[in-house]
Amino acid sequence: MNSTLQPRTVAAGGRGLALSGTIEPARLSLAYRFGLVIVAIAMLLLPMLYLGLIAATTAATWWHVTTNTWIFVGKGGSQWRFLAYVTPLVVGTVLVFFMVKPILARPGKGQDPLPIEPEDQPGLFAFIDQICRQVRAPVPRRVQVDCQVNASASFMPGRFSLLKRDLVLTIGLPLAAGLSVRELGGVLAHEFGHFAQGGGMRLTALVRGINGWFARVVYERDEWDEKLDQWSKEATWQVSVVLLIARASVWVSRRVLWALMMAGHFVSCFMLRQMEYDADSYEIAFAGSAAFARTSARLRELNVGAQFGYNELQEGWLHRKLPSDLPAFLVDRSTRLPDELLSHLRRVPDAPTGSFDTHPSDADRVQAAEAAAAPGVLVGGDSPATELFRGFDELSQAATRHHYEHDLGLSLDTATLVGSELVRKESQHREEHQRALAGILGDRGSVFRPLRFSIAKLESLTVVELRTTWERARQTMAEAGDTFSERYRQYEALEHRRTQAFCAHELLNAGFDKVHAADFGLTTGTLADAAAAEQTAVDELRTLAPSLDDFEAAAARRLSCCVRLLDLTSKDHETRGADGTLPARQALADEALSLVGALNILADVTADAHEMGRSAFAEDILAHNRELSARPELVDHRMKMLDGILLGRTRRVHGRLKMVLCPPAFTPEPVDAAAWCGLPPSGRPDSVSDVVARVFTFQYWLLGRLAAIALQVEAEQAVQS
Repeated sequence: MNSTLQPRTVAAGGRGLALSGTIEPARLSLAYRFGLVIVAIAMLLLPMLYLGLIAATTAATWWHVTTNTWIFVGKGGSQWRFLAYVTPLVVGTVLVFFMVKPILARPGKGQDPLPIEPEDQPGLFAFIDQICRQVRAPVPRRVQVDCQVNASASFMPGRFSLLKRDLVLTIGLPLAAGLSVRELGGVLAHEFGHFAQGGGMRLTALVRGINGWFARVVYERDEWDEKLDQWSKEATWQVSVVLLIARASVWVSRRVLWALMMAGHFVSCFMLRQMEYDADSYEIAFAGSAAFARTSARLRELNVGAQFGYNELQEGWLHRKLPSDLPAFLVDRSTRLPDELLSHLRRVPDAPTGSFDTHPSDADRVQAAEAAAAPGVLVGGDSPATELFRGFDELSQAATRHHYEHDLGLSLDTATLVGSELVRKESQHREEHQRALAGILGDRGSVFRPLRFSIAKLESLTVVELRTTWERARQTMAEAGDTFSERYRQYEALEHRRTQAFCAHELLNAGFDKVHAADFGLTTGTLADAAAAEQTAVDELRTLAPSLDDFEAAAARRLSCCVRLLDLTSKDHETRGADGTLPARQALADEALSLVGALNILADVTADAHEMGRSAFAEDILAHNRELSARPELVDHRMKMLDGILLGRTRRVHGRLKMVLCPPAFTPEPVDAAAWCGLPPSGRPDSVSDVVARVFTFQYWLLGRLAAIALQVEAEQAVQS
């Protein structure tokens, strides 16, 4: 792709921007044009084949109904004759229904991103207008922003937008916050480059629509699938045979459709990859080959940073603290990736492009960019892309709220939105605590096995004796080695099996004759099978537990010795500063002692918290299957019993956690752990699973903080020795 040098100033919000030429459109080869035609024909034939399959099944069913009435002629075996006539009728009807159902069903409509207007963002719109002129793409009718690490240009929703080339541009604000003007401009040039070839883009939209629809047909399941499955299990044997044949026919039809979907995907992949190369050529011509390679690496960093960021967002939601500026938070998180991971992301991946890939590999794309050796028509543009926006921080915060409420479905009435600096600080503290806990325990631990501390047993020991006890505890843990991690994973797997069997047991006690054995880790799915599986899991847990006791006792003793050493080596408890505060070391010792007390209380409620989660899970499964039960009143009875058990355990957990005060890092206001975890003073919580998760998040955070203090003490002891 060539450019004619014609310096021209860009009327945009960025400073010192100019265009040094005009991008010439990419030329399509005759072979590529012929390929587009072949792909178009193939993609249109696939839905026709699907409709033909429906028509053939309908015709075959009707032929059977009208032609095979001779089955009833003759004497004897009336039941078998009726079954032979009805089976093809039911199977054909069910098969046609399940093939037609996806055609009539409409996918759920998602929430639109936040729109912005030209009068509010004149610099950005001027920049977009210049890129569209360079690429010879239509100017978008709508521009909107969201919190994704992505940018996209697509046809607007509506029947005729594809014909009128009405475009909507979506800009992910993390891109704007994490890229330069040049890099963001290249990304936008790439997106608009798709529309420079109008026919190709319309075909692409058609291809993606057909492939997406086939994916829905093959993979989408709803309540009708569940009902057919349940009916085939609970009906009489004659009806079950018919329905099982119908289920098998539906499965076979979906395998055929899967083959059609994969054929369409394979046929279209070459064209889609070529479209990406063409769009890349516009990005390269606009921003330059070097910027293309930098942008590719930066996008990998931002995407991985976003993955880490969203993991922390989940934990932040448990604290009901969320970043007020999510794009800034995600970009900041991408700068705090481990050095080894950053080094890996900045290297161009060497994975080749596969036959079923819709995009070329990064290696092939960067190689094509380097071969072009284009300087880019944009002059300048090394400043942050946020300069293109007016009031970027305010826009980013508005998009953040929109994302929380409309995309994630979070209610911000009960949450606190905090600044990026505080979010970063708390994130770093969590990382520090996680590393500290890993330094003490490794992965030899589980939320099912809380540590219990006995500081009182160490109060009579001298500093020398404490150091000896501490060293022995460390030695015991070291001798355990990494093999203990497998025992903990085995313990967790047994707890999972116990929960599965418990839920199956509750379903069977609620009047269901049988459950699907594979769904609950059972052999036959009967009541006896569920009871035996639950008891086996309990017995194996009891057998495994003693092998973990010595390691856990050593870990608790090691941490307790560190707390006691810190307390003994601190200054006089009564010595305070002029402002009445304790010295930092004594304050740290007091914090460690309070952490031990809180963790012991949490250890007392661990079993109850797990049983809360187990009971609530079983109750949800009963509620989900109630309509399929022949005796819904018995299901209601079991749910009421579970609710009573759940309520009793909730009260016990609330009573104990009421005695624990949350550290300031959890909440700026003084609040007890019961309130922070969402436990009501009376009654059951709205979301038991959320409460249970918060209980164990609280426990994990306290243990991590204690581990961080312990490692600090151990470092001091290492220096002294």
